[in-house]
This record gives sequence, C-alpha cells and structure tokens, in this order.
Amino acid sequence: SSDLINRIKKIIPQLEQVLIGHPVEKIILEEVRPEGGLQNIKTHKALMYLQAAIAFLVHERFKNVEIDYIYPNEWRKICGIKTVYHEIPTNDIIYLDMFFDIADLKCYVPQMSFMATLLGYMDTKKHTYGEFDTEVNFYTGGISSDVDLYCHTGENGKYELKYGVRTKVLKSQIGHALELMSEMMFDTLFTDEKHLREVVAESRSRLKVRLMSAGHQAAAGRVTAGYSESAWINDNSVGIGYYNYLVKLDENFDEEKDKLIAGCQNLLKAIFKKENLIISCTCSDSEFKALKEAIPSFIENIDKFQSDSTADLSMLDKYTPDPVITKEAFSTPAEIQYVALGGSFEDVPDVNMGALKVVTHLLNYVYLWNEVRVKGGAYGVSCRFNREKEGFFTSYRDPNLSATLDVYKKAADYLEGFDADEREITKTIIGTISNMDTPLTPAMKGRRSMVAYFTETPIEVLQKERNQVLSCSKEDIRKTADVIRTVVSKESMCVIGNEKHIKEEGQLFESIKTLS
Repeated sequence: SSDLINRIKKIIPQLEQVLIGHPVEKIILEEVRPEGGLQNIKTHKALMYLQAAIAFLVHERFKNVEIDYIYPNEWRKICGIKTVYHEIPTNDIIYLDMFFDIADLKCYVPQMSFMATLLGYMDTKKHTYGEFDTEVNFYTGGISSDVDLYCHTGENGKYELKYGVRTKVLKSQIGHALELMSEMMFDTLFTDEKHLREVVAESRSRLKVRLMSAGHQAAAGRVTAGYSESAWINDNSVGIGYYNYLVKLDENFDEEKDKLIAGCQNLLKAIFKKENLIISCTCSDSEFKALKEAIPSFIENIDKFQSDSTADLSMLDKYTPDPVITKEAFSTPAEIQYVALGGSFEDVPDVNMGALKVVTHLLNYVYLWNEVRVKGGAYGVSCRFNREKEGFFTSYRDPNLSATLDVYKKAADYLEGFDADEREITKTIIGTISNMDTPLTPAMKGRRSMVAYFTETPIEVLQKERNQVLSCSKEDIRKTADVIRTVVSKESMCVIGNEKHIKEEGQLFESIKTLS
C-alpha cells in the first residue's frame, strides 16, 4: 500500500547509511532497486525483501535480538469455565473460540468432520437452514466448527484433539452470537433426509475437486499419515481418508442414512460437555466484560443439554488410527501428477531446527526449483520439515513421476556437497527470516497464542530457532543431509495423477486405486 511505502521511505536514509560496506548491500541493490534507488520501491516482494534485510541488519548490529512479542495468554474463569484471555486491541470485535476436548472420540474423526459440515447447514428447532444462515450473517461475522489438531512441539506422537466452535462478533452483538451458537450446537436437526442426501453428494464432489486441483496437499497428507498418528487423523478429517468415508456415504446412502442421523445426534451429546470446554477470547477488557455478562445464558443452555441427553455411539463405525507406511497411487483423468515422498527423522540426534529452516528455503528456491520446476516442467514443488521430526517433499502439476522421486532422493547429496560464498548464504538466511514473524491481524495473534498453548511451544524455542537461522553456516547446512536422507529412506509415497502414467510405473507402488 502507499501508506506502507511512505513509512518505509522515512527510514531509507538511515538504512542506506547502515548498508554501506555491508555484505548485504549488493543483495539489496540487486533485488530491491535495480535502478533509481530505494525511493522507487513499488512491489510487495521488494517491500518484504527490504523488511527482511532490515531485520537481518538489526541482528548484525545487536547480536542478541530477542523476539519482540509474548504470548498474551492470561488464565481466567467465566462461570467456572477455564478461559484463556488474549488481551489485544480489536476495535470492539470479540474473537471467540470454544474448544471441546475429543481425545476419547478419535475413532470417530470422519463422522465428526462431516458433522462439522452439517452444523449451520441443516434446520434447527427454531429456523430453517436458510433462515439460520441469514441470522448468522446479520448478527455476526460467521459461525463455524471443525475438528482441530495440535501437535506437541518436539514430541512425536503427542497431540491435542479438539472440536472447535468459533465466531467473530461486535461487542454489541455478543448476546445474539451466543444464542446462535447455542442453537447450532444444541438444537440442530438431522432428520431432513432429502437435504442430508444433497449435502453428502455436494461434500464428496467439492472434496474431489480439491483433491484434483490441490493434490500436492492431499498427497503430502497421505504420506505423513503413513508414519504419524496425528497425520493419520488429519487425513481422515480433511484428506483422502475422509474422502473415502464420503464415497461410502454417498454410494450407500439408503443403508447408511439412519446410522448417520442417529450418529450425528449422539456425537453432539458426546462432544458438547461443559467439563471438556476451554474458551479462548481475543479482545480488550471492555469486550471481555461484555462477553462475561452475556455468557451465563449459554452456560445454562449447555447444562440443560447435558442433563437431557446421554450419548450412545454404538451405531457408528470406528476408524481406529493405524499409520502404516505404504507406496500408493490414486489415478485420475488429469494429465499431470502430484508426487509426494516423506518420512520421520526422529532417530536423527541433535537436529538443528534453525538450520533446517534455512535448508527448506534453499531446497525450495534453488535445488527443487531448478530440478523439478525448471528442468522437469512442474508448476510447483516444495518440502517441509516440522518440530515433530516429520518431513516430506511434494510436487504440483508435475508431468513426471519417477524422475521427480529421484530428485527428492538426491537432495541429501546436494546438501552434503553444498558450497556457496558468504553472500549467497546471507541471501538464503534473509529469505528464511522473511517467512518468520510476518505481520498478523489481532485474530491471528490470538490464534497464535492459543496454538502455542495447545502445542506447548515456549518463546524460548522460537528464539533458539531464530538464533540458529541467523548464525547458520555452510557447515550447518551440510550437516542436515542426514535428516533429508533419513526422510526419503522411509519411502512413504503417494502419487495422485494420470492413470496411464501410473500404470506405466506401476512397479513403484504397492497399491493403485482410482479416485472415484
């Protein structure tokens, strides 16, 4: 925006003085101002690059730069309910999340995920679903629900499973918002079989389109589901595992409908229990006071709902988490592939996570870019490695299959022989830093703080990783080769793509299925 450009221009004279004689000066000259000087900044990319360079220079001058934010997580209680208050100015808006612990219900993840689609999209005791949608849009900025998964930082296999119900609403309308949330959670009717049938078919169709247009995400999710229980749950909530559930519902609706209706009714009873509730609220004190005054009626509704109902889930099929590493392919009519390969590196000791962030940037924008995009002709390619010691590679709209897998498997050799001068390494570090600490809205800040609470991520971990990024050397980059080699050696593989191409290289796979 012009406002941002003007603000940055005010500090340009000081910045140019700092840049004189510094190794990063040439990078700024080439990447940001090819001609005409810094005063000609116009593009978003240039602004982000300049912002990253400034952050790097600050670190160079003050070596021990600390993260300039804290998690605004303050424990309070509202009507006896544990509440995490994030005190952030929001201009009279309340960002409200209700998290219900569903760890004991993880065998019913596909059903809960579909139920989240139905809530707000079915009639209630007071309104038709069309009327309810109108009320929600009139009084709030939306009400939604979903299955949420939070992996504990650095602890493979440990995670929090929550059912989240959330809204954003002006302080003056918080009472209406809570009434509508109560109506959706406690009074939804699942008995309209005709509409239920339509939602099942629509959900299947939409997810299939997404799997075929964003297959790199689905393939990566399927790969990680082979060696991680949390990823298995995620796949059965939003990915191919969930799609298989929708196919079963759609193709056997007449046999499944009674079980579906009764199951959804009983899942509401099993999920929405006051003792399993944690509230997250992002706002200022005046908005929090308004929430505190309005919420007793909601608590009365949940108490009444619990007293009137007992959950019986015996009619529902169980989907027990069962991660198994496989090499699988899903054929489609498309002419391109989405090729994913991954594995766990929990057996690799003393992993430098900051250096791994730098390596991720280096692989994505140099090695993989050149080998898979430029030479291979794919539209996109990326890799990712997380604190739970899981990693994967995935390509987007890729004309190749085995050739791309070979590129993934040679990534460790590339890192082992990596050689670059200080200028190139500095450039990579700046690119890595630019992806960290991006500007956040108040809602995003509150969300970040709540995620940090659920994942048990202390600020110290982030600071350590930042320091590792900024001090990353050529030797640190080379040492990460063991991580990459371990990831690809697990050979958890998934390809979504052209039927003919998959059959021609069928020896790569243990199973080949049609994405019906």
